Amino acid sequence: MLERFFNNILSNIMGTSPNALGTTIQGVTAGGRGIPNFNDNALPATLVANPQAGQNVIPADLKNPQTYVWNFGIQRELPGHNILDVAYVGTRGTRLLINEQLNPGIPGSSNANGRAFATRGSVISRTNGGDSHYHGLQTRLERSFRNNFLYRMTYTFQKTMDNTNSEIFQTTGGNSVGSDPANRNVDWSVSDFDVPHIFTFSGLWDIPGAGSGFLKELTGGFQLGGIWRYQSGNVSSPFVTGTDLNGDISGTNDRPALSNPSAPPTSVGFANSQAGARGCGTSATGYFDISCNPVTLAAVRYVVDPAIRTGIAGRNTLRAPGYNTFDMSLQRSFKLPFTPMEQDRFELRFDFFNVFNTPIFRWEVGGLSDGDVTNTFFNQPNLNSGVSVGSTQARTGRLQLRYVF
Repeated sequence: MLERFFNNILSNIMGTSPNALGTTIQGVTAGGRGIPNFNDNALPATLVANPQAGQNVIPADLKNPQTYVWNFGIQRELPGHNILDVAYVGTRGTRLLINEQLNPGIPGSSNANGRAFATRGSVISRTNGGDSHYHGLQTRLERSFRNNFLYRMTYTFQKTMDNTNSEIFQTTGGNSVGSDPANRNVDWSVSDFDVPHIFTFSGLWDIPGAGSGFLKELTGGFQLGGIWRYQSGNVSSPFVTGTDLNGDISGTNDRPALSNPSAPPTSVGFANSQAGARGCGTSATGYFDISCNPVTLAAVRYVVDPAIRTGIAGRNTLRAPGYNTFDMSLQRSFKLPFTPMEQDRFELRFDFFNVFNTPIFRWEVGGLSDGDVTNTFFNQPNLNSGVSVGSTQARTGRLQLRYVF
């Protein structure tokens, strides 16, 4: 199998100025719609690049990311034919790919475009500015097949830290670009895929047949298996849509400030300066909530106020509830007496996933709730679908018939 060529960097550059140019042709304003007799001759013979058009670039010295891995483990056999395995695993990622804004807006700039460089518009560069750490305790207790039964228990306690979202897609927050173009460190936090706790228990039981003779043959050959899994919920970032709080001319990469950490986790206050954008009137307290009701700073956990840019909420500080699922299978083997090979058999297998139909409330793409503080359903992952986590959906079953020879 050939690996697919990763061309996202080049395709992004090719799709922006000056490699891709566009123009707008106006239709007639009266007497019908569109442009009569439109063909390729109606297009301009030459196009001029707009220096203020957005660009995607890469530095000349862009390098491949590097990953360092180290681990240490101890394994010991315990009484009862049990095996205990305890390991520490660490990784370090350097030169990770990250999107950075090279021409951000500068508050108070005298340039006509409000940016650091007047002759250019937005310039997003794919750089090696990303960094990551992982530290994990990985444990395993298991017993091999004995007395018709085997089991395995695993527990992982881990933490993954980095300073970057995916450089290709926005995975948490509102933007793949950092919240402060001049300081990557403000985005150093747990990773988008951080899961602190994962516990699994799996078992397999060969059910012995009852009695002897025909009854034993009839009731034997069954195998029952199950997997129970619990893990922490996924994370998201609180962010603000439609308001440029730090003046960098990006309306989706800013995070609100923390006001009262003891206030309800869904509470947000907006400064009177945001009243027009929110469609609300000004408040006598200086702040109002998502429903335009007056609030005080002591009554809200997050505050959206361009005048308050200290104590900013951290990246990926919202976590969805943990969840658990239980999958099980039942298999029956049928020996084939009419073949010369002893191992020839039919296997009938039933698989059931998420047997108890447990909802899995998490941050999800297109969900009703997300980390946007301007969303009426901000920070309420229990309002999302409850079934979106990889390929695991609501309770499902599968029937298989297999011939083994």
